[in-house]
Amino acid sequence: LARASHQLGIALGLAVAVRLDALERQIEAKLEDNWREISKEAKKTLNLTAVSHRIFVMETGLHDLRYELNSEAGFVDAPDLLWEHALAERLYDQVLTHHDTRRRTAALNERLSYSLDYLHSLSEHVRHGYSVRLE
Repeated sequence: LARASHQLGIALGLAVAVRLDALERQIEAKLEDNWREISKEAKKTLNLTAVSHRIFVMETGLHDLRYELNSEAGFVDAPDLLWEHALAERLYDQVLTHHDTRRRTAALNERLSYSLDYLHSLSEHVRHGYSVRLE
C-alpha cells in the first residue's frame, strides 16, 4: 500500500507538471497571436468600434486563460488523498519543485498581467479616439 501511495504522489505531481506545460504553451501561443493580430489591425483599421470589440475579445480570452491557470494552480497544494501518506506528499512536492511549477505559474500570471495592462491601455486609447471623433 505504501509503494502505491508513493507512486500516486509522483504520478499526481507529474500530472500537474504536464497540465502546466500544456497551459504554458497555450498561453504563449495566445499572447503571440494577440500581439500579431493587434499589430496588424492597428495598421489597417480605422473602424474604432471593430478595434474596441477585438480588444474586448482578447481581454476576455486572457481572463479565461488566467482563470484556467489559477484553477490549475490549486493542484499545486497536495491533494487530500496524500495527506495520510507523508512520504507520498513529500514526493509530490519534490516533483512540483523539480518542475518549478510555482515559479512558472507566477511568471505566467505576470505575463498575463502585462498583456492585460497593454490591452487596457489600447482600449483607453481607442475610447479616447472615439470620444474625440464624437466632438
